[in-house]
Amino acid sequence: MSATGRIEYIDALRGFTMILVVFHHIMSLGMGIESSVCSSLFITFRMPLFFFISGFIASKTAEIPTWKIWAEKIRKKTSVQLLPTLVFGLLFTYVVRHEDIGSFLMHRWKFGYWFTISLLEMFLIYYTAICLTGKFFRRKGGGRKCDRPAAIILVGLAATLYLLKYALKNIGITDQENDLLCLQDTFFYFQFFVFGNLAARNQNLFERLLDKKYFLTGILILFTLLFLRQTETDPGNSTSAMLQSAEALLCRYCGLLIVYSFFRRHQANFTQAKPLGKALQYVGRRTLDIYMLHYFLLPHLPEVGEYLLSAPNLVLELSVGIALSLLVTGICLIISSVLRLSEPLSHYLFGAKPAHR
Repeated sequence: MSATGRIEYIDALRGFTMILVVFHHIMSLGMGIESSVCSSLFITFRMPLFFFISGFIASKTAEIPTWKIWAEKIRKKTSVQLLPTLVFGLLFTYVVRHEDIGSFLMHRWKFGYWFTISLLEMFLIYYTAICLTGKFFRRKGGGRKCDRPAAIILVGLAATLYLLKYALKNIGITDQENDLLCLQDTFFYFQFFVFGNLAARNQNLFERLLDKKYFLTGILILFTLLFLRQTETDPGNSTSAMLQSAEALLCRYCGLLIVYSFFRRHQANFTQAKPLGKALQYVGRRTLDIYMLHYFLLPHLPEVGEYLLSAPNLVLELSVGIALSLLVTGICLIISSVLRLSEPLSHYLFGAKPAHR
């Protein structure tokens, strides 16, 4: 724990994950490398980790006793996540892509700005579930804790939404509505939000499991086998496609657990007292800033991408990608620091709390 009560290795883990997001966008959008060993490896845990961490931190919300508090929490989340998304997303659409507001709103991934929209929807689902669970079980149980019923309901919601992802048209949701609200991504990734939330609520049990002698060994072996299997997809075989989806999902969970376990096991190296820990924690506390700004700074290097694809080299790809990712991240932090000199901009663009005078 830091002096402010934050879990230091979680902040460092979030910073590491943000750098991987920048890495992926540099490789795919800047260099045109959609598929490589690095990209395939990082995609197994990059976005699941982000939602896992969000759910982990959200576990502090144990109960929402009134709808007034529920509305206030939703208002704050909307202000922090939706307003910056609209400002930066529309600016990116107009200035960089030279397209109109309709193109941004109806693009499935909002030209990259889908993450905060999906996360806002997850908090809406989560806060509603916690509020309803607390009200019902507090009334029925005479004030007893609601953790177990909340866990059951959240797991049920995660499973239901995951299945609905494949049946949106069957429940009357059009492609336009799906694209506007980023529903497929929300429904798919909500399970990782719930996983992080339950891991934090049952942290002692979760960590005892991770510390078991052969648990991580099995996870590492399973992850390796599943990752190697991903190259054997047969798009024409529906049974194979279903099996591939299940294997890819399990691979994501394994990758998430491996990376989380690494940061937890080596958390002494990710404290404020260590240069690496201090740097990653700073990035982790500025993920919204970096996420909003980095799309404007992605280098256009198709020739470099063609060279890396013509002679695949894991070390070279990592070196070039990480170096450029750190450069873009650093420039984002400088721009963010300048914008944060203005208290209104700091508050409305990056969700910073206004200073009390």
